[in-house]
Parts: sequence; C-alpha cells; structure tokens
Amino acid sequence: MNHRTILALAAVILSSAVFVFSLNSANALPQGANVSFGANPIDSAYLSSCNNTVLFTNNTQNDFIITDIINDYSGWVELRKNDGGVYTKIFKIQGNGEASLTSGITIAPGVVVDCSHYSGRGVFISGFYAHR
Repeated sequence: MNHRTILALAAVILSSAVFVFSLNSANALPQGANVSFGANPIDSAYLSSCNNTVLFTNNTQNDFIITDIINDYSGWVELRKNDGGVYTKIFKIQGNGEASLTSGITIAPGVVVDCSHYSGRGVFISGFYAHR
C-alpha cells in the first residue's frame, strides 16, 4: 500500500465519523400551550347579567388562561381581576362581538374575575388550565 491509498482510506474513515456524529436524535418541541390537566383541560363561564358580579373563580392549583371573550350585547363589557381585594382591569370589549386572544390572559389560582357591563347583559369566557 502506498501513501496515497492510506491517505484516501483515512479521509473516508474521517468523513464517515464526522457524518455519524453530526446526526442528532429527533425531539418534538411543544407547539402550543402545555396543557395536561386531565383529559379535557378546557373550561368556560357564562354570566347572563354581568353587572359588577363574579364571572369566574380559579379554584384550582393551576393557571387558567382566558383565550376567548364574547360580549352578547351592543354595549361594552369590562373584565377585572380581583386578587385579594386589588382590582386590575384586564380586558374591555366594545360592542357585540368576540375576541380571540393569541397569548391569552393568565388568571392565577385563587383569583376572581369580575365583570361589569354597560347594559347589564351577558358575557362568555373560555380558556384552558396550564401548569405553573
């Protein structure tokens, strides 16, 4: 064997080793919110007369993410978080319609969602539970 054959063989072995070590295993990344709160982590709440009253209370140990809000009358509706007596406005929708939120509104465990409505009519929210 001459030196050219040995160098060619070494190049083939080196390129094969680099190819094998460059292969990675396939891993699936989460494509959306990580939800695993039983078989159906989706929840919703509806209040037909939304006039400074409690719409939803998160009684679980997980965050609740509001993803959809529907106002069923032409007036405005305002949602507020009540976290231990501290009120924070989280959303206001004008007119009869709906809002589909891409990132959602997080409601921590133990937090209450109140609503007030211009006309005293109803509001519907839906979302899912997610791990903290």
